[in-house]
Amino acid sequence: MQDNRRNGLDELLARLADGDREAFRPLFLAAWPVVRDYCRRALGDGFDADDAAQQAMHKLFEQASDYDASRPAIAWMLAIAAWECRTIRRKHSRSRRTGMDGLLNAEAAGPSPEEEAIACDLVAALREVRGGLRPEDQAALRQAFDDLEEECGPVSPAQRKRKERALNRLRAAWRMIHGS
Repeated sequence: MQDNRRNGLDELLARLADGDREAFRPLFLAAWPVVRDYCRRALGDGFDADDAAQQAMHKLFEQASDYDASRPAIAWMLAIAAWECRTIRRKHSRSRRTGMDGLLNAEAAGPSPEEEAIACDLVAALREVRGGLRPEDQAALRQAFDDLEEECGPVSPAQRKRKERALNRLRAAWRMIHGS
């Protein structure tokens, strides 16, 4: 089902990029929940997440003609959403530095106990899913995540492809156990 959604988004965004105005409504209906959920995970449930999602959707439709149909639509859409989330975080960071928003300073103290519990549950679920993968996939994933933390020079195409395949298998296993 996830591939069907992705292919549908690819097709709808390509149609809109080509000027098909009939694709606007179905694309909005398909993309809005994805973008909104991404922003809520990035910023938490609240006005900031809603604002970021709305801005992302606005830019998505405003820049639809720039979409490259040879690339996945979901990646393009989530890149725009990530940029909007980053912009909101930076805005709040600046306002904290200038002392204009005391409420945000209280939130910046750290994650709430509920957020910590959710993070622990996600880590446990990830370990469970990862444990069901082949040993070579587990090794590729460990290397992929270690590479994120430290800059270790250029990565060979074979290493990159191995990591990509392992991540795809991890995603598939996650979806089988936990859904989307």
